[in-house]
Formats: sequence, structure tokens, C-alpha cells
Amino acid sequence: MIASGCLPVRNPVRLSVLALALAAVASLAAAPPELATQGNQVVVKSTGEPVRLTGVNIASLEWRIDGQNLLTSLQVAVQEWKSNVIRLPVDRTSWLGGNAASYKAVVDQFIQAASDMDVYVILDLHEFGKTRFDDVTFWNDAADRYKNNPAVLFGLFNEPHGTTWEVWRNGDSESPGIQALLETVRATGANNIVLAGGLEYAFKLFDILDGGHELVEQPGGNGIIYDSHVYPWKSYIQHQVGTVGQTHPILIGEIGHRGGTYDSVQNRVVKDHTYWVPNWLDWIDSHNFNWTGWCYHDDSSPRMLLDWNYNPTEYWGAYAKDRLKRYADPDALRVVGGTVIGTTGTRSDPNSGELTSYQRGAVAAFGGSSETYFDAPTANGGWTGLDLITPRRITRIKYLPRDDYGHLMVGGVFEGSNTADFSSGVVTLHEVDAEPADANVAEENKVPTIATVSDTGSYRYVRYRGPDGSYCNVALIVFYTGTNADPAPAGDVIVVDNGSAATTITGSWGNASGSGYHGSRWVNDGNTDKGNRSIRYTPTIIQSGDYEVFVTWAQHQSRATNVPYTISHAGPTSPDLEERDQTEPGLPWQSLGVYYFEAGTSGYVEVSNAGTTNYVSADAAMFVRRSTGGSGAEVNIVIDKEDVDTDEVYTEGPWTFSTYSPSGYTFVGDGAYHDGGSGKGEKSVLFTPDITEAGDYEVSVRWMAHSSRSTSVPIVVTHANGSDIHYVNQQDPSGDWYPLDTYTFTPGTGDVLIHNGGTTGHVSVDAVRFHKAGSAPVVEDVVLDTDNAAHAAYITRSSGWTASTSVAGQFNGTNYYHDGDTRDGTRSVTFTPNLTAGGTYKVYLMWTSATSRASNVPVTIVHANGTDTSQTVNQKSYGGQWRQVGGTYEFNAGTGGSVTITNTGTNGYVIIDAIKFEPQ
Repeated sequence: MIASGCLPVRNPVRLSVLALALAAVASLAAAPPELATQGNQVVVKSTGEPVRLTGVNIASLEWRIDGQNLLTSLQVAVQEWKSNVIRLPVDRTSWLGGNAASYKAVVDQFIQAASDMDVYVILDLHEFGKTRFDDVTFWNDAADRYKNNPAVLFGLFNEPHGTTWEVWRNGDSESPGIQALLETVRATGANNIVLAGGLEYAFKLFDILDGGHELVEQPGGNGIIYDSHVYPWKSYIQHQVGTVGQTHPILIGEIGHRGGTYDSVQNRVVKDHTYWVPNWLDWIDSHNFNWTGWCYHDDSSPRMLLDWNYNPTEYWGAYAKDRLKRYADPDALRVVGGTVIGTTGTRSDPNSGELTSYQRGAVAAFGGSSETYFDAPTANGGWTGLDLITPRRITRIKYLPRDDYGHLMVGGVFEGSNTADFSSGVVTLHEVDAEPADANVAEENKVPTIATVSDTGSYRYVRYRGPDGSYCNVALIVFYTGTNADPAPAGDVIVVDNGSAATTITGSWGNASGSGYHGSRWVNDGNTDKGNRSIRYTPTIIQSGDYEVFVTWAQHQSRATNVPYTISHAGPTSPDLEERDQTEPGLPWQSLGVYYFEAGTSGYVEVSNAGTTNYVSADAAMFVRRSTGGSGAEVNIVIDKEDVDTDEVYTEGPWTFSTYSPSGYTFVGDGAYHDGGSGKGEKSVLFTPDITEAGDYEVSVRWMAHSSRSTSVPIVVTHANGSDIHYVNQQDPSGDWYPLDTYTFTPGTGDVLIHNGGTTGHVSVDAVRFHKAGSAPVVEDVVLDTDNAAHAAYITRSSGWTASTSVAGQFNGTNYYHDGDTRDGTRSVTFTPNLTAGGTYKVYLMWTSATSRASNVPVTIVHANGTDTSQTVNQKSYGGQWRQVGGTYEFNAGTGGSVTITNTGTNGYVIIDAIKFEPQ
């Protein structure tokens, strides 16, 4: 992260040792293959197969000791955005400080989760300036903790700046230098790949070569990757980074754009994101560099996320997500890259032996700027191209000539070969037979020529060879592979295969081989033990919605024709049962239908051999999100009684507006209305919903309860099949919606009438809700009251609390409790809500206020991403109101989260009354 303007306000959170604290990660249930460097490539150490690391930075541990949304972000970044590496910034002070055990446990958990997903983690020591001797202490511990863990790479120091290359490498009296950090890592016995960023906030790398400041790897190490941070205000990017990438592995550890043509943090004019972002991603891809985008967060800029629903920012995140998904889709049209090869020297310096001159050398055609060009050393025979390392089929070529020199490309050819010097097996991919556009305009306004390649061969070496007399004079070349302009919905596709942790196997299934299956294997039931063998595929659903469910099997005539598949989902018909004939083809994927699934792991598909008479094959299941709408989308119509009539509300008689709420009732809108206990039979409110989708709707009502209310308020529901009348007791607390029943409605029909005919007390009217059956369940506020017997299972209260009603009108329910002003830390209450859906929630407390109350009541919030012990509330004020505590928190469905209030160190009476969890 760049130092200027990108760091959120530092807000360390005090943590007790987490209950989930993990031991140092020494052995792993799963792990990606061990990596090493080889030349300028990253490879699988055991096979030499090239690997390209592409992903995001998941920030917050550098400013927050428990992190923020870490595991959810990991899951979405991998499953939806298709990252295969995460750069994880960590803070030296937190690692070495008083909360070190808690902090390390969070990092351990993250690394273990990533490793289990076959994803790499770059442990980034996120410091700035010169290295410090405390960094040696950090790496002595961290490298020893994760040494030889194949999932972990070590980012030695985030953004060096304000020093010299000599001090950068070798240190001085105040700084150990990067070489010393490398040697510290190796001294622990850790062979993990290390990463080193250059100067100017990890941008400049050229002096590593030109100044002789290359780091020296130690025996047994898996190699060094050089890290550069590339932003729109950086200049000479090819010179500073691309040149080094010809011989050394490169990670673009940070890249991003804040949008538009002016960067307010840097106070600089920059290229617009619509040009800069795709152009420099193409540059990264053309050089086959590794990269991690900054920042997978909704606040740390340049941010990739618009919000914590993981919607991408349109100016940066959307581009990055699309690019990452293309890498994961073998059919997607995508840039293919490698090491630049070609004619050495330039026209002005023919005998230099260089091809890395960023202005006029062969690399200029792949240098990210169309304002430079390859000016070959001789008029005839000049060429520039790429060693793709792995043979690729080229499907498209984009190119630009030097300004005003388009005529010199006519007759030039793009060629492919599997011989490095193109001495044999040369195939013409495209010949330039017409003068390409060469307007001398700003580079973002240039119009490149795009040629489609019909040849279907695969070639390791590709090049452009200029015609005789041209000196080449090509400014920009981009090679593509793949044919699909729109990548498959990666991340909206969740595949669960046999052998993964997401499968549950019952009974004995035999491994099988052969052909026609997904992944590495399929299994069969051996045609025995019928009814006792099953395999359940349980996806981790990131976003609730409609998913089409697919399965595969290995087809054969010996298979059963009635194999049962059970689909457990969140829709109204769950579970559903489908049968498939496995004598028919199982590939490509066979659909079982579209079903609504909630986020989490509550849904599944299960194949069994119950009722079958032949062999049953089990292979894999796939869940493809079709929409967040349709049958699974929330269809939830809420109509509020307001002070004026609308198309949906018609009022008869005078109703009185009120916000009086002694029980902590949460109004829909600004308040509720009552009939004043008068005008009986003359007052009514008619609610008419705008029904656009025919179906069954649950009808619920809401009122503000009070002892003066009527015990028999008539409510008439008119629906597609007639009318029904209900009578409700409005003296009962109604803090939640009160369901009447489920009725069928068609578009343009139906209403709910609440009136005061025949009532003897006050009638209250607030709102009416119509919720379509089978659509996403409505996530309600969850309120827990200390005096409500129905909530007792979710409240753990220590002894020593005294019930009271002394401060009337300020408490929820029938009473509240106080600690007697003991201030001894022995009084506590823990609220553990049973949440129906995981997601983001705000937490609110209610208390009775007085000058004798404590102003520093400690509150601890345990949420999905850690524990927040930094919150206190002032109970001298705001009595009888819901008051928010902290910010927003991620909670999982169920009872995993909690809020605890104690009287430890307080300076007055502590009150406990009620708590509310409000979904966002």
C-alpha cells in the first residue's frame, strides 16, 4: 500500500487470547504445491511447471489486530474472483506486541484456510521507509513459524523509500538492509520464496541490475521474486520494472486506480481509468508477471470493493475481477505473455546488443506505452516477439504502428514457431496487407488494429517481423489466446468433486477410472448394500440466490436407470427428489433444476443407491448462480401507515400519530397511529399492495403494544380466493411482525383492512407486510430482553443483578437490572443470538439513564471475524433508546456470535436491559 493517502485511520483493537487460537502451522490437511523460482518464472518445484500467481491484497491486519472480514474476503476472492494468491499485509508491532498470541492466531487461521483451498499467501511485512532491526526480530519468529510451508511466501518489507540503494541492500547503523532480512529467513531453515520491493515505495527495480544491488540467495532457498507497486502516477514503468522482468521473476504486489483523470490523494492528473487500467493489465499479462491488486477492501484506496457485499468498484474492481476470471477460464479471450525476444540493438545504437531499451528496443512493442516503438538496428529483418514458455494457440493480435508510420507495417507478418530462432516450422499467423491506423494523437485515443487468427496450431514463440526497409517501427503488440469474449461466470460456479472436504461419504464406495468423468476420478457403489450408500456434496454458497444444480456420472449400460438425487435448499419445497438414468451420458453436466440457496453451507445435493437395482456412479456436483432474483429473490412488500394517503394506503377517520414506545418498539417509518379509543366503527386503514408477481404471500401486521390497547382488533384480508378476518390482541408486545396467514394474490388484486369496529380499547396501526412464499426469507431484527423468559436460552447472566422498574418509560419489556454499583468485575451478561442468516449486522443496546450510571461500561462483541473488546457505552444518557455499539460486524448464522457486558472497572451503576441485532 502506498504511504500517501491509502492507509485508513489506525485503530488497534485490544484482544484477549482467541478461543480459536491455533498452534503454529506445522502440518497441513491440504496445501498447494511447493514453489520455486527458475529463471524469470515461478514454477512448481517438483515438476518445473510454470505457475502464475494472480490475486488481491486482503488488508486490515496492518491497522486492526483482529482484521476485518478476513475469512469471508478470502472465500469470495478465491471462489468468486478466482484468485490463486493473497497478499496479506501484517503489522510488526502487533506481531511482537502484548497481543501477539491473539494476532498470530488470526494469521494462522487465515493461512490454514487459504492452504486448505490450495491458495498461496504472501505474508507481507507492511512497513515503510528503511528496514529496522525489529524487522530482523519479526522474521526470526515469522519465518520459523511458517518455514517450509508450501502455501506461504515471505514479503520481506512492504515499501522501502527515503534511502539509497546501498542502504536498501546492505543497511547501515540504523537499518539492517534487505539482504540481512533474506539471510535471517534462511537462517531459520525456511526455504520459502521471498519477495523484495525496490525503492520509491517499492516501484523502482532497475538499479537491482544496473547498480549491482541484486540480492544473493542463500543455499537451500527457493528463490527471490522482486516486488513492484505500480500506480497511475508512476513513470517509466517498463524501464523500472519490465527490464528486470526479462531475467528475474516479478510480482506487481500493488496496482490500482481511484477512477477518473485526477488523483486527489496524489494531487496529480492521471490517465483515465478506462484507458490506464486495461492497458497496464495487458502490460502485466504480456510479460507474464504475477500480480495482486490493491485493495480488496471497501475503504482502503484504491479500493476494489464498493461494499462488503463484495460488489466491485466500476473504476478498478470490476476490471480486476474480470481479468482474474479470464485466467481461470480456458476458453476466455485473454492476453498471453512471456519473455521478450527479438533483434538486439536499436537504429541509433545497432551494436548495443540490447533488446531491453524501453524506448526503441524490441521490448518497446510490449512496454505498455504506444508512445514508444521498436526502431530496429537494420532496415531489413528486424523482429520482436515473445517466448511464451508454454505453447499457445494465438487467436487474436492487436497492434499499433509508430505514429505516422503505418505504411511501414504493410507487408509485415506475425509468425509462430516452436523453434526459438524461427529457423524451422514457421507459420504465418497474420500478414499486414493494409495500412493500419497511425494517428499522431494522445495514446488513449489511438485506435489499434485487431486481427483474428484462423490458424489452430500452438506455438511457444511468436513474433512480428517487419517488411524490408521498415526498421520494424511497431509501437504496440498484444497477443491473445482463447475465443470466448465473455468468460464463464467463475465464482458464480461452485464445483464439489469427489474427495474434497465438502463431500460426506456414507458407506463404502469404490474408486474407479476409465473415461467420461469430472476431475481425477469417480466412484461406484459396487451394486451392493442398497439403501446404505450415499455421497453428499455441500457447497459453500457466497451469495444467497437461485442456483442451477448440475451433477455428472460415468455413463455405462450397467448403471441404474433410477438413481435418486436429493436437493436440500432454502425454498418452500425442500427437499426435492430427482431421478436420473445413468445409462444416459453424464457429461456434459446434467441439470437437476434451479433452487434457492442461502449463503453458507446449509444446502446440499446427495446421491444414493436407495431403490436402485444396478450400479450407481457418483462423480461431482456443480452449483451455478443464475440470479439473486427469480423464485429465490426476496419479494417483500412493506406498506407503512403515513400521515397522508397514497396509492397503497387509504384512511377513514382521524388517527393520532405517536412515537410513544415504553417497550423499545421499533417503528416502521417515523411512528405509529392509534384511534384514540374513540369513533368506534368509523375509523379504518386500507393497505393495498402493488402485487406484480402472482403467488402465495405471507401477510403480517405490526402495531405498538400497550395495556390500553384493544384485545380484539379486526383485520380483514381480501385475496384471490375470497376474504378472511383475524382478531389480534394489541396488548401483546409486537416488537416483531405478527403473521396472519399465507394467501394467494394475483397482480392488481388484494388488500388488508384494519378497523376499530367493535373494539373497546385503543387500536394501533403501524404497517403491513406481504412476503412471497419461497423467496428469500426476511432477515428480521433480533431482540433479546433480560426479563423475557422466551429469551432465557440465549442470555447467560451471572448472579448479583437486581431487577428494577424505578426509571419508568426507559426500558424494554417489564423491567431492567442493575449491578448495585459494585464495580468488581463479577457481574456480567452474555447475549448469544440465534441468527437465521449470516451477514452484516449493527448491534444496539438499551438501558435506563441517570447521573448515577457508569460512563464506561465495557462491551465485548464476538463476531465472525474475531473479537472487538474496544467498545464502551455511557449509560448516563440516552435512556430508553436503542443506541448503536461499535460499527458493523459480520455474524454467521446460528449462535456463534455474542455480546458481553460486564462491570469491570466501571465508575457507576451498570444497567442491563435489552439488545438488538439489526441486519444491514
